[in-house]
Amino acid sequence: MSKTELLMTLADDTYDSYGSFEELEPFNDAIQRWDREAAHKLPEYMKVFVLKMFDTFSEYEEELREEGNAYRVDYQRRAMKALCQSYYDEFLWSHYGYIPKLDEHLKVSAVSVGYPIIHCLFMVGMGDIVTKEALDWVIHVPKINGVAGILCRLLDDMKPDKVEKEYIPTTIQCYAMEHGITEEEAKQQVRETLIEHQWKRLNEELLKPDPGIPMALHMLLFNQACVMAQIYNETDDGYNNPEDIKKYALMMYVDPVPI
Repeated sequence: MSKTELLMTLADDTYDSYGSFEELEPFNDAIQRWDREAAHKLPEYMKVFVLKMFDTFSEYEEELREEGNAYRVDYQRRAMKALCQSYYDEFLWSHYGYIPKLDEHLKVSAVSVGYPIIHCLFMVGMGDIVTKEALDWVIHVPKINGVAGILCRLLDDMKPDKVEKEYIPTTIQCYAMEHGITEEEAKQQVRETLIEHQWKRLNEELLKPDPGIPMALHMLLFNQACVMAQIYNETDDGYNNPEDIKKYALMMYVDPVPI
């Protein structure tokens, strides 16, 4: 999982910081087609990255083949493609100075925030509880996954020092422009309505689990949302500043509450 998270970070940086408009279209195309020949035609720094990603996923298949689970890596590959496509969509917004409506923004940013691929990663490495049916379920982003992704995106954008990449507007900015209000007013409304609504939807999805999918897999997605709510909130940024969540790690692993 750590290898894939590193690849996710490098891909994100390539799309929003290093790649040019002319470079990113063939770069994204090579990833979407998972085409080694196309990768060899990319600029050197992109070629090295894409080929390394392809090789890493091939290594995953070899590791899981002994367990008879090599097929699972294809789901991880599909999730990686979807993540990269969301990065590219956001890059195009920035390049053309396009400001999407909030709903359009969330359809993309709920993927780029990493929820779908992270949940897929968890399941690929799990035991027999994960079936092909379960992987089909998670790769199509079930409601509980989509709601968790939206929640994480909204919480992340609530931070007072939030600055998006280049000119990709935050969900708060999109909401403010869509409703003709200030960003501070938008934050208050998002906090009191949208975020609260997403928590209610998340609980509702947990109370009405999808048939045929073990409850443990629903709880996996739910618990991840709770973790992300601690990592991304209005005062802490546990991703960019791990020190912010040190207190939570200590409470869980050093001084846990006796049960």
